[in-house]
Amino acid sequence: MSESGYIIDRVVLKGATAPNHNDTQFVIEVSELYSSSPIFRITSGADKLSINQDKSWVNCNDGYCLIYWALQSNWLLNDIDDIAWLATSTDGDGGVTGPAVLLRETQFNEVENDLEVFELTVLDDYNNVISDWTNQNWPYRLSDSATLQVNGKVRFEGIPDADLNQNDAEVEVRLTAVQLNPADGALDTSLNWSVSWFTEVSVDGLFSVTASTPGMGQVPSNTNIVISAHISRVGPPSEMNSGAVDRTSVNMKTRFIFDTANPVVKSVSIYDPAGLTPADGHIWTLNQDIPIQVTIEDVEGLDTELVVYTWAEYADDSNGDGVMDEVEYRVSTVSVNYASSTAVVDIPAISWQEVKGPFESGRLSIVLAIDDLAGNGLQNGGNFGETNDSATIIVQDQLQTLIDTSALSLDLVEGNILPSNKHTFTYSLTDYNGINSLDKISIALVGRESPDYCNIDYIPRTDVIYYDVNCFEGQPEVKISQISGLQKWYVETEFYLSWSAIINHQNLTGVPSLKVFDDGQDLMLGTSYIRGLSWQVNSAVAVDNILFADTVEPTGMTLNSTLWANPGDLVVATSKLYHNQTTILLRTLSHSDEFGCLVNGVLQPMEALEFVNGEIKCYYEIPSDTAVANYQIVIWTSSANSTYYDSKTGIINIDYDQPILQLELQDLLRIDSNQLTQVMFEGQILESMPIINQQLTVNWNLVRNGIIINSEPFSHDIELYEAAEGHYDFAGLVNLGYLANHTLLENDELVIWLSFSDNSGQSLLGFATVNEPLMPRITWYEFLPIINLVELRSDKPTDGETLIIATRIVNTGLESGNLTVNLHDDSGLLLQHRTIYLDGGKWELVEWEVEAWTTGDITITVGLENHSESASLTITDVAEFESQQEDLIGTLGLVVILLVIVIGGFAYAYLQRAKELERYTKHHLEQIALRKREMSNIAPKSMITSEEE
Repeated sequence: MSESGYIIDRVVLKGATAPNHNDTQFVIEVSELYSSSPIFRITSGADKLSINQDKSWVNCNDGYCLIYWALQSNWLLNDIDDIAWLATSTDGDGGVTGPAVLLRETQFNEVENDLEVFELTVLDDYNNVISDWTNQNWPYRLSDSATLQVNGKVRFEGIPDADLNQNDAEVEVRLTAVQLNPADGALDTSLNWSVSWFTEVSVDGLFSVTASTPGMGQVPSNTNIVISAHISRVGPPSEMNSGAVDRTSVNMKTRFIFDTANPVVKSVSIYDPAGLTPADGHIWTLNQDIPIQVTIEDVEGLDTELVVYTWAEYADDSNGDGVMDEVEYRVSTVSVNYASSTAVVDIPAISWQEVKGPFESGRLSIVLAIDDLAGNGLQNGGNFGETNDSATIIVQDQLQTLIDTSALSLDLVEGNILPSNKHTFTYSLTDYNGINSLDKISIALVGRESPDYCNIDYIPRTDVIYYDVNCFEGQPEVKISQISGLQKWYVETEFYLSWSAIINHQNLTGVPSLKVFDDGQDLMLGTSYIRGLSWQVNSAVAVDNILFADTVEPTGMTLNSTLWANPGDLVVATSKLYHNQTTILLRTLSHSDEFGCLVNGVLQPMEALEFVNGEIKCYYEIPSDTAVANYQIVIWTSSANSTYYDSKTGIINIDYDQPILQLELQDLLRIDSNQLTQVMFEGQILESMPIINQQLTVNWNLVRNGIIINSEPFSHDIELYEAAEGHYDFAGLVNLGYLANHTLLENDELVIWLSFSDNSGQSLLGFATVNEPLMPRITWYEFLPIINLVELRSDKPTDGETLIIATRIVNTGLESGNLTVNLHDDSGLLLQHRTIYLDGGKWELVEWEVEAWTTGDITITVGLENHSESASLTITDVAEFESQQEDLIGTLGLVVILLVIVIGGFAYAYLQRAKELERYTKHHLEQIALRKREMSNIAPKSMITSEEE
């Protein structure tokens, strides 16, 4: 700077992104310009850069100064494309000049703190550079858990010679699963699998990471795995700046194909005169070398070499033990196109003589091996030995084939094949090479002149069936069973002739032909024209009698194609369809046949008809306001190309009225409990239509305290008898006392109702039906004896003298009965017994004379046999017997006195008991009288009710 004759005080240098003060990024000031130690200091932006004091200097001469600024930016100073330098100076008097502006235009950023990965190399376990996309093997195929060595270098963006220091950045190596869109080659990351490894950069920005491919099952096979490098941290940890970013190119990546699927052998085939057929188990009878074709698939790509192991029994069984030993297999290789997903390879023909030699039979074993490009081995190439190899071929001499003509049969129905019905063609075949050695067994139903019409070709080797799709409903089924101990097989071919074959050929007939082919030619076994199995077609359809179903409650009855129904009912009329003059139901209907349903001559729409399981169903809803007495239903078919018509007719009778019950009630409103076993039910049912089920049911429930205690009603059937048109009488005794495991108790009730359904399912109306049940009053009759009195009527009991004991037995029930009264002492010894008869409400006084057997107290018990009633009498102070006269006179006097007292007391007690008994008897008789009056009042009402009904 030049200011001649002046002294400069200080100089300020500003760095900006643009040549104005507002864009200043940092400010540096230098003072003490003329001293030996000028002072450089940063007045703004000290966090973004530093001054190298050792390399910065000032040289001033008067008003001229030359200043060298040595600056070092750090990671916090973000990118600046072109720095605008603004310099100002201040003199000693405070005068300011400037700013002087310097702006350089460069092709790169003058300040750079963004980084980029600009080198990326990936090596696999075999040191293949799988990131080298120029290699013909790219993209490489790698299997699960394979090791990857990822190396690279980081630099400042776009600056080739500005190396980084150690730990100036952190690098992320990322593996991401993607799918490659075959249409446009775009990568789809929807698999959502990714894994990362992190490492610090070393000197010169180098980095190295050991990664690995996904584990088994983590990612589907044939998935592209992208390997990419990213800078996860720009700058050292102490100077992290959000403005310093990763500028790595999106193309800084590579990929490989994740391959865990093993190659698969799709087929091992042999060129037979009949065509290409599976080789395993094949019986080769030609005296020619054996040509074999192998098909192998691997989605990700196969390696270039197929290894073929062969074992020919005659040539390779060196120890002659017939065992396919591993060391005896010969090895050959066949080239495969590199990375092909499907390889069809012809194995060089194998000599039949090396297999069989001079013997009748020999075996050829084949084992295959190949890897895919990821090193996955062949999945089903087989292993050494007959049971595990890929294919075993049997080479034999050509032996004879025979057909047993006596076993030929075709299950015709009266000489006819029925369309859509299963038929079976049966034969037995003998082949000493085995049935699987045959090329083809061909059946031509129409005849040998039309081998491709209604034909069924069976390939025994592969169990494949070829057939005429225009003749049969579906693929015929061939069932084979070998006769034990013989080279003979019993073969059944099941088929269904289609309706379309009959429609297209109205006069279809046939004479079946059976041919057997082997080694590419007809064996001419003499069964190409089997006249005995000639056939015709029966396509006529017969209609069976109509069966009705009433689908609306109450449901009506059917009899002989006649239904009784109610207005509003939905009725289904059903007829089975048979092949004419057979009992075989139709499986399907021909499109050319017609069928329909007429209701009183009106054709019903097709929506009202249904064909299911050989039955035609016609749905008809009876109008709820109909006034028609009956409907005629006709189901008809027209078949056999409209040459055969058949129909059946049914009748629906309409029932408008419910049956009415008139029950004689005079003996049912009150029932004695002792007469429940024979209760008469009689009356009449009024019904407008003849009754099919002439049976009435009496039902009853046992009710105790308002609750029905039986789980199911008790019932009894009574026959109906037609007394006049529309009048049906009934009379029968019913055991209402039958209550199963329940017992009728006093105050229990019976709820009784009569049930009956007429032909249309309608139930009874009237009293004593389910809606108005009968609840008769039960008069309880029961024999209930009790002990009313037990007393001693002897004075001054004395040991050895007779005691007189009186007992009164009263029947408190209305039932009469016999009763045994027992007298026991206090030890339970039976002293006496007496049998008496008591009418309802009556009593009887029984006196006993018993000799006192001891002195002191005596206890006597009176019990009623088969009843729980008993009473005890204790006689106290029984005296010892004395013979002295004076004692007798004294005793006599005392007896007289006691007798007066006892008689008086007894008379008083007796009078009181008599009065109680009289009151009890009077009350009981009043109850009986009351019940009789109630019964007499009820009877006229019942009669009136019955007459009114």
